[in-house]
Amino acid sequence: MRKRKITVKLNSEVAAQSLDVGENDAIILARGASPLLPDLPGIHGENVLTALDVLLTKKQVPKKVVVVGGGMVGCETAEFLRKKGKDVIVLEMLDKVAGDMGPTLRWRLLARLRESGVRIETKVRVAGIREGGVEGLRNGEKEFFQADAVILAAGMKPNNLLAQKLKLERAVFYQVGDCWQPRKLGEAIQEAFFAAAKI
Repeated sequence: MRKRKITVKLNSEVAAQSLDVGENDAIILARGASPLLPDLPGIHGENVLTALDVLLTKKQVPKKVVVVGGGMVGCETAEFLRKKGKDVIVLEMLDKVAGDMGPTLRWRLLARLRESGVRIETKVRVAGIREGGVEGLRNGEKEFFQADAVILAAGMKPNNLLAQKLKLERAVFYQVGDCWQPRKLGEAIQEAFFAAAKI
């Protein structure tokens, strides 16, 4: 970065009207994504965290945990918490977990989860969250899954509000990574490379 004399500004919020934005001929926007919060009773409770809260900010998590969402992020969060000695239940509304992973990596992850004692429950639709755990429905029957904390891993939504304004104001504008559509790291790197090459 220093050799190429690239200026990096940290702790700066960017808006469409920012001077830094207005002075540039081209913009590559890579603002990422935010956790998707399902419209559920109790979703904003003090016992509710997101997978990002756990993995990135290293927030303290109590002993007994339910992870809502059994995709790759939910399963990897469950593995992370189990290694920390937590009792973990993964709830997934589909009939299998980690369906967004390739077969080889999925098989290995599921084997590790089984061996470590993570409890996986499929075909469970979460109906609400309350103090003490998660209310679910499976085959029309109500079930309650006890937990001191509930970790949400129910998907991501793109941070694209700024993109809508910049698209109208800039002839050379690229939107890359999760702020375009939440996916995997490989797609974000590829899109950023191609955008930079075009400029």
